[in-house]
Amino acid sequence: PPFFLICIVYKLELKNSTQNTQKNEFLPVEKFVIIWYNLYVNYFYLGRNYMDRLKTFRKYIIWLIAFFIFSTLISYIGLNARYKNIEATGEVPGGVKINLAQATSVNGRIFGEVMSTEGNELNDKYLKVNIFSKNDNLAGTKYLKLDNLNLNDPRKFAVYFSAENIKYFTIDVLDYSEQLKDEEIRVRDLYKKIFLDEDLKTAMIITLILYAMFA
Repeated sequence: PPFFLICIVYKLELKNSTQNTQKNEFLPVEKFVIIWYNLYVNYFYLGRNYMDRLKTFRKYIIWLIAFFIFSTLISYIGLNARYKNIEATGEVPGGVKINLAQATSVNGRIFGEVMSTEGNELNDKYLKVNIFSKNDNLAGTKYLKLDNLNLNDPRKFAVYFSAENIKYFTIDVLDYSEQLKDEEIRVRDLYKKIFLDEDLKTAMIITLILYAMFA
């Protein structure tokens, strides 16, 4: 607050203490000066400090949000850089097209299309996908039922899995049978922790990669 205002208020308070005057004995002008001073201190001086702190807090929030966006972007770039193509071994069946097959050290994804034609009817058949580790061990098997396919109309499919060090996969088309149906139920339960309904979230993949690296 201005120095002259502090001096005036000090003199008024001194007057009150020396003359033992009551607050209601201040002159109107003196009361106005004291009230104005209190308003200035509470709303202008202290309020200015509050606004400064608020601005600083806002800066921290902005920096925090910017850091989160930056780290997410870097993680996404680094994660996609870790995806490596994996190949299908053996012959890919007719009517089946693999668009993308990739894996990190902890998970992977296979995107493709199936198309039923007059010469290659795929309705009511099963797509069988096997994934293998770098040691040539079978890591999982998944069956996809092919139904309600329109002739010459491609339909996309996706296989997501959470398994370590997958090197390659095989894909086959099988005719429906009761034995195959029982097998599909068996492997679905056996590999339910391997195959996923959707791709792993970025944060989860990064966590699993770090765990695999340092475990």
